[in-house]
Order: sequence, then structure tokens, then C-alpha cells
Amino acid sequence: IRAVILHLGAASVPEVGPFHLTMTAVEGVETARAFSSAMIIPVHYEGWAHFVEGRTEIARAFAAAGIEDRLRWLEPGQATRIEL
Repeated sequence: IRAVILHLGAASVPEVGPFHLTMTAVEGVETARAFSSAMIIPVHYEGWAHFVEGRTEIARAFAAAGIEDRLRWLEPGQATRIEL
């Protein structure tokens, strides 16, 4: 596996109580470690009020883990070519 798309943002809504609908940044780091040679493409982490963590928190967690170079950020509305 050379690319992993992760739904991050720790989305939270009252209907599911303390649980979140998408991964936290820390869970994203753990998942990235499971795919040690893959680029990580964060998606679904901003643009709605139910997201608890955004790009800053995700970048910070990946930097703390020393794997920020594996992140590939997509820009909304922009076509992105991913070179594998």
C-alpha cells in the first residue's frame, strides 16, 4: 500500500455521546505507523462544526511523531495528482 486516505477531524455529535465519527490525529498517527511506507492523505477534517480537530492539530501530531513528511494535503476544489 503506497497511499492511505484517512478520515480525520475527530468529528463529534451529541447523538453518539463521547464517541467520535472520524479518527483523531493521534489515531491517524497510529494508523500511519501501520502503513510505514505509505503517504498519508488526510480528508474530511474541516468545514463543518462537528470537527474537533483541524489541520493544525493533525500536522502537530504527525510532527511530534516525526512523520510529518508523509502527509499530503489536498486543497478543496483543486485537482491533485498523487505521484506514487
